[in-house]
Amino acid sequence: MSRSSTPLQATGAAAAVPLAREAVNEGRISAPARNALLAHPNDADAAVLTAQLRRLGWQVQQAWPLPADAPAPGTLVIVAIDDHNLAEVGRWLLGHEGVALGVLLSQHVRLVEKLGDLGLVGVLSRPLRLLALQAQIEVAEAQMAWVRRLQRKAAHLEVQLRARRTIEHATRILMVARDLGAESAYELLRSRAMSERRAITDMASEIIERAQDC
Repeated sequence: MSRSSTPLQATGAAAAVPLAREAVNEGRISAPARNALLAHPNDADAAVLTAQLRRLGWQVQQAWPLPADAPAPGTLVIVAIDDHNLAEVGRWLLGHEGVALGVLLSQHVRLVEKLGDLGLVGVLSRPLRLLALQAQIEVAEAQMAWVRRLQRKAAHLEVQLRARRTIEHATRILMVARDLGAESAYELLRSRAMSERRAITDMASEIIERAQDC
């Protein structure tokens, strides 16, 4: 298959670049780690991509075929994709903590339809252009930061939900054991935790454990 040496053009909106850069400058998202792994055959396209990435300030390591080890966390990964290596790329990128962009080596419809299973956040196609590559990277970094914020928020909410369930469970135990109403049982739990200078969830967990041992 012939390789074009013209610059790569990325799918995606280059107009989002100023917004993503502004978010980085204002501290709303983290600036990207400046290490890039280019998993691509050593051809004219790889040379173009390497030069473009270096112009954007990235330290580039090229490897082909795919390395045995998974990409390091935070590494920008740009990986060549064709009909024959889809499954291998999917396994290689599994669990990767960072931006991964694909480079299409062919334009087959079957290939495009399967890209959603690879964990990519963007796709590059010929001709490759510097501004389009920059747009893909910056928008992808902004998307990843947004996802991380959602994950942190979800984790915080999960902790709060577990704590609430623990407190409600301990309150029900006290209601039965002390013949109290819900409000009185909760106040007893809260006052006991305060008197012992402990978190109410820790006190609730202890009450549940004691009840289970009985």
